Amino acid sequence: MAAALFHYLENPQLCCRKLTQFGGYVSQWGAVDGDMFVCLDEGRAPPPGDCLFYSAGVSSEWSFGRAGIRYGCRVYAFDPSTTAHKQNEADFGARFHRIGLGGRTEMTKDGWHMMTLTDLRAKLGHSRRTIDYLAVNTEGSEWDWLENDVAGLEGVRQLGMQVHMQVDMQALRRYYDAFWRIQEAGFKTIHSNPYRAYGRNSRMKGVDGMVATVYRLVWMRSA
Repeated sequence: MAAALFHYLENPQLCCRKLTQFGGYVSQWGAVDGDMFVCLDEGRAPPPGDCLFYSAGVSSEWSFGRAGIRYGCRVYAFDPSTTAHKQNEADFGARFHRIGLGGRTEMTKDGWHMMTLTDLRAKLGHSRRTIDYLAVNTEGSEWDWLENDVAGLEGVRQLGMQVHMQVDMQALRRYYDAFWRIQEAGFKTIHSNPYRAYGRNSRMKGVDGMVATVYRLVWMRSA
């Protein structure tokens, strides 16, 4: 299972000829961070002027959202952990909500407002609206979301996600099942790279060579 999982992570399934970096900055480790890759192939590219981006887990890093606005999309950004931005507005045109993406809609004991993607889209009136790109960087809570609300991906065309993993067999089973759900929802990978600040930093029984514990992945609907 470990060999199959890391083969999936390291080998994109579909080709995008115009895979384009949106956003990014040079971090304190000297690596580019905060970016996501978007497929701009004909028939796959978000239509400028009529496209919608969601970005979950922004903290104080807005380069991806700014790139989406410059491209011509409406951008909605979400993060329950920051008070640095005003509710429902950002100075460059994005809409910010102090809400986190999670596996259930609730108020946590820490006072964070969490919502499933299904409920979040309903709240914003986007249940039947195509989301051209969903960017997710939620520091590990992506697994709870994928276990409980993969149906929320209905109508999403491209998905970019930073996944955070542990290299033990129980955790790997969870990740394997989550990626299977994404594939069953109609997505195939078009881009993969280890998180640049950490690289391939771990070993896993059954896998040749070093593996990463944080990956940047992009999926696209296969049809």
